[in-house]
Amino acid sequence: MSKYPAGLVINIKSDFGARGDGLSDDTSTFLRAIQQSIGFNPGPILWCPAGTYLVNQQLPWKDTLGTWQAFFTIEGEAQLATAIKLIDGSPGFASPATPKAVLFTASLETPGVD
Repeated sequence: MSKYPAGLVINIKSDFGARGDGLSDDTSTFLRAIQQSIGFNPGPILWCPAGTYLVNQQLPWKDTLGTWQAFFTIEGEAQLATAIKLIDGSPGFASPATPKAVLFTASLETPGVD
């Protein structure tokens, strides 16, 4: 992480308490990290150390007031060592006819997005 300026990187494990063990549900941790960190310019990088982070719902790019924001990045430690994985049977993700993104990005100026 030394390639980034101090204060620009937040760690999902040490700063927010995510487990990343492939067994625990980290949904609320990701939602809290996104909501509390998004919308600042320059935006922080949410660093995900190696691990499998399980989530059970969509992770929208919204702040604590529910407003779409920009200026936020999620970065994993390594392509083959870090994953955000949807928990099997999570509600709202079962229909191939109406696919739903796990990470949902938008901004204040995205028409038609609630």
